Amino acid sequence: MQTKISVVAARRHIATYQLHPIWRAKEELKELGYEFVDQTASKFDYSLVQTTGFGKREGKKAVEFMKKHAPIILLDDAASTGTHKMRFMHWYPDLCVGYIKKQILRNRNLYKTKYPRKRNHYYELSKIGTHLNGETKPDKTVTDKVLSRLHLGWSLALMERHGIQVLQNPLYDDRNIDIHFSIKTKYTTKMEKENLGKIDNHYAFHRVGGSLEVDRIAKKYNFSTSGFCRGSEYLRKMKQSKICISPLGLGEVCFREFEAICHGAIVIKPDMSGIETWPNIYQAYKTYIPVKWDWSDLEETVHKVVINYKRYQPIAQNAFEVIKSVWNNKVFATKFDEIFKRVMTTV
Repeated sequence: MQTKISVVAARRHIATYQLHPIWRAKEELKELGYEFVDQTASKFDYSLVQTTGFGKREGKKAVEFMKKHAPIILLDDAASTGTHKMRFMHWYPDLCVGYIKKQILRNRNLYKTKYPRKRNHYYELSKIGTHLNGETKPDKTVTDKVLSRLHLGWSLALMERHGIQVLQNPLYDDRNIDIHFSIKTKYTTKMEKENLGKIDNHYAFHRVGGSLEVDRIAKKYNFSTSGFCRGSEYLRKMKQSKICISPLGLGEVCFREFEAICHGAIVIKPDMSGIETWPNIYQAYKTYIPVKWDWSDLEETVHKVVINYKRYQPIAQNAFEVIKSVWNNKVFATKFDEIFKRVMTTV
C-alpha cells in the first residue's frame, strides 16, 4: 500500500534545493511505499510543507491552511538550527504532526529558550561581541512533546546547484592558492540593508572579524589568497586552494562548505560539534578542521595546515567521500524511509 504525500513547496528558489533528492529518488521511494503528489491533489495521507511555503500565516489563516493540508509534516528550509515555525506543533498538535530540519542543535533542550532572531548561534556570538543582542527568554511553545516530534532530515549537500558535483574526484595536488576566503561581510542591496542590516549585526560582526584576521595572517606569512570572487572565478579558485575558511552566516551551515568539499579544499570552520546534520561533514579533523568562534586560534590552525598541507590533505578527501556516498538514490530513499517512520512513531 502506497503512502501518498502531498508536497507544498516554497516559492523561494533556494528553498527548493531541499526537495531535489526527493525528485531524484522518486522511483526508489515508490518501491519503499511512498508516492508524491502535487499539493492540488484531493487525496493524500500527509502533506510535506516547506516552512517558507507555509508563509506568515497566523490565527485563522493558519488554521484554514492546516486543515486543508493536514496532517502536516513541516520541512524546515531555514538556514539556521532555529525554531522557525516549531510553535505550530504546540498550537495545533493534531494538525501539525512532525517537523524535519536540515540541521539540529545536538542539545535539544536549547530549543526551550528564545534567542535573538530565533538563532542560537547569534546568542553564542553575543558572548564574544558584548555589544550584540544576547537577550533570551523561555520559549513556552517548545515542550517535551514538541521536541519529540522534531527530526533530523537531510542537508543541502544533496542539492543540484552550480558548484555541487560528485561525479569527478577533485585533484588535490598542485594547489597554488593557500587560502580561499571570499565572503560577503555587509549588506549590498537596499532590501538587505532594510530587512537585515539592523537586526543581523551578529552576522557582520563575525564575518568582519574573520576577514580582518585572514588578511593579517596572509600578510604575516605571505600566504596567497583567493580574494573576493564570484561565479566561475570563485569555483576555479576553489579548485586551486588548499583550504577554505567558512564563517557562520544567517545560519551555521553555508553553501561554501559543500562547494569547498566538492572541489577539494580543506574546510576550516567555527566548531560545529553542537550541531547534527546528515550527511555528517562536520567530523573534527576527519572531514573538517574546527576553530574557535572568536577566531583566536585561526592563525595557529591556518599556519599549521598550509605548511603541512600534504599531512592534512586526507581530510578533504574524506569529506568528499562522505558527500559522494549519499548521492545515491537508494541511500537517500532508505534515509527518507527511516525519517518518515520516526515521524510516525510520534504522531
